[in-house]
Amino acid sequence: MFEGCGENLLVDDLTGYKGNYSYNAHNVASSASGPRGIPYLSATLSNTPSNILLLCDKHHRLIDKIATVDFNASRLSEMRNDFTKTVDKLLEGLSFQPIPVFSILWPIGGHVLSEPDERDIANCLSRIKARIVGGLNMLSTNERSYRKKPEIFLRDMDEIVESEANSILQQTLRTSHRAALFAFGPMSALVGLGACLGNKCEITPMLRYRDGSCWIWPQELKVEKPYDIKLNADELAETDEVILCIGMTNYTESMKLQAEQLNLPIIEVLAKNMGNAAIPHPDNGHELRSDLHLLLQSLYDEHKIKTVHLLICASNAVCIFVGQAFDLYQPDLLVYDFAGDNMEIRLKITTEKGIIKLNPPYSN
Repeated sequence: MFEGCGENLLVDDLTGYKGNYSYNAHNVASSASGPRGIPYLSATLSNTPSNILLLCDKHHRLIDKIATVDFNASRLSEMRNDFTKTVDKLLEGLSFQPIPVFSILWPIGGHVLSEPDERDIANCLSRIKARIVGGLNMLSTNERSYRKKPEIFLRDMDEIVESEANSILQQTLRTSHRAALFAFGPMSALVGLGACLGNKCEITPMLRYRDGSCWIWPQELKVEKPYDIKLNADELAETDEVILCIGMTNYTESMKLQAEQLNLPIIEVLAKNMGNAAIPHPDNGHELRSDLHLLLQSLYDEHKIKTVHLLICASNAVCIFVGQAFDLYQPDLLVYDFAGDNMEIRLKITTEKGIIKLNPPYSN
């Protein structure tokens, strides 16, 4: 239970002999004259389980003989509480459904990103009541060619994204397409990835939380809807094209300028508190996906909209949720991304013969 120890107390690593090498240490000493002893209270707490810490020999000697002053009862009690909370969470995780976990890391601007470690994966999956089965399946990991020549990725984005999505769908057949996805890359590529995965499966993207420099959903439970959707239905009567501005991390001047240049009706989906954690829990992401799906369906069915210009500034996970909102019998999506101080169309998402397809921006 000593913070950071983690020693296996059932085997001697040097000789290989197996046995019980653990020590039960008292937080408040069992004797008033012992380390951390308290008159009267020591005798009362002597055999109380919450007053006992399981330690290795080294740390038992440390707290009782070598650095007694530095390890008082309050500090040891905090260690014990943190340890038991961690164990409780791990034991709870054993009851979660096992699912496969994938990672796709596409570099941005030549920069690389680290894969999620075991703790990142466990923390993220706890939000959806799941645990990893097997190991992390790394489909793409900062390929050198994409780092050195990002134009190669942009040129072949439609083929690259479709290939990765198909790989995930094929490998999740046995789990009814339920999986977790740690994906990072250009926003347009992530939107396309979400569209190819679709909204009929349960493939949940995980958040790269910039503030914590790790993969984690910052909220343990779903929060009240953290965004607003603004549109004026009367403006849609005279056009078959609209702009969909999704501002979650920011609503940039580039987005506003591009919208002004397009000179089309604007639908805004804006976070109430912008930032990397604007969508703080996967259930809020599913809610956003559902709302956007209904919006796109309404644009197609009720307002006869044929093309949506998507201007987006959002986290990696939100981009995938947005893509998953796309479906058959909806307007085509022209997905923009930042190019310096401007925005450019990077991907066209359409349906062909009942299948969602990614295309270069200006393909017919």
